[in-house]
Amino acid sequence: MQHYIRVWLMLFSGWVIIYLIRVSLSPILPTLIGELSLTHGEAGLLANAYFYAYTAMQLPAGYLGERLGRKRILIIACIFWSITSYWTSIARGFAELFAARLASGIVHGFYFGNDRPLVTVVTPRKRLGVGQGVTFSGLGTGLGVGMVLSGWVSELMGWRAVFQILAIPPLIMAAVFALFLHEPPRIGSETTEVNRSALLTRRELWLFYIGGIPMVYALWVAAIWMPTILAEYGVESVAFSSIISSLVGLAGIPGLIAAGLISDWAWKHGVARGYVAASFAALAALTAATLGYAITVKTPLYQITLLVAALGAFIWAVWSPLFAALSHHVEEQMLGTAFGMMNGIHFIGSLISPYLTGMIRDATGTFSWGLYLTAILTTITIATFSLEARTETRKHAV
Repeated sequence: MQHYIRVWLMLFSGWVIIYLIRVSLSPILPTLIGELSLTHGEAGLLANAYFYAYTAMQLPAGYLGERLGRKRILIIACIFWSITSYWTSIARGFAELFAARLASGIVHGFYFGNDRPLVTVVTPRKRLGVGQGVTFSGLGTGLGVGMVLSGWVSELMGWRAVFQILAIPPLIMAAVFALFLHEPPRIGSETTEVNRSALLTRRELWLFYIGGIPMVYALWVAAIWMPTILAEYGVESVAFSSIISSLVGLAGIPGLIAAGLISDWAWKHGVARGYVAASFAALAALTAATLGYAITVKTPLYQITLLVAALGAFIWAVWSPLFAALSHHVEEQMLGTAFGMMNGIHFIGSLISPYLTGMIRDATGTFSWGLYLTAILTTITIATFSLEARTETRKHAV
């Protein structure tokens, strides 16, 4: 097996574990709303706790990986994933549960800024799009499995058992990284000057930064609220609504891989990856609006299910070409900082979407308007990625 494929598999597995823990709150939100007497807005705020900390960690995590070594950072992070998951399971009351999720966001925040540069460094340039897609499909896998697992375990054993079980896999992952992950050679020397300020001044990078915010917003509207949306639609079983909701993540696996392959083919033939990303964003916007309407008129459940899967596939598909395209604009010495900065800005969307969508639901009595707003915001992504693609195409031509 090629070395870069082994790295892909390890990093894929790490994302699966993160998302198992991250999304397992979503299927139990209706239970927590009843148990803690929360409004939908307050439940959204609880879900937001994770993202406040996760977003804040993106830039320092990538920089620390560049300075201290990515392998070391990933091993330490995995150990703390376990600790914070167990803390969540024993939390009592809203405040302590909020704090536990906040801590989970901090330690999970060390992953992205260190795993994305590893993919970029070890992967052959011609396979960069599919490499980013394959490894990032761990998010969709973890999201999908986490939805099902959380709903099933919470029905059988209670919601606290979910996070106790999920405290075990991170320790296994820490051992795998310690034994099998090799720190890539540093680019340049310790005294090499790296102009990280360029990450704040390049126009094409800001088009990426801004354009990703609505896509993260859209993802967490679907991932956080889909079980509750289905419960209000009339799906009574938590386990069954979790299975349908899992398609938000599972559909991302073929979406990411297909988009990666398409973007690699497009790049080879002189078509910018930004255009590929913008095209999938347009499909996501259309699907979000259609799903909102389908919920309003209560179309049959199988149609709702197909729309949930399509929405997940198109949202996730954006990231393969986007991450591959970033490497066309940034030097390898500062990829960790660049990925961390980009993801930190993108996750502004996650700081807004759970709470705002809950507030819209409280105000209108339906989640449809939250989905309509998602579709409208996604048009920003289409515009910014298309503008970036013009620059990307010119650089490729040169």
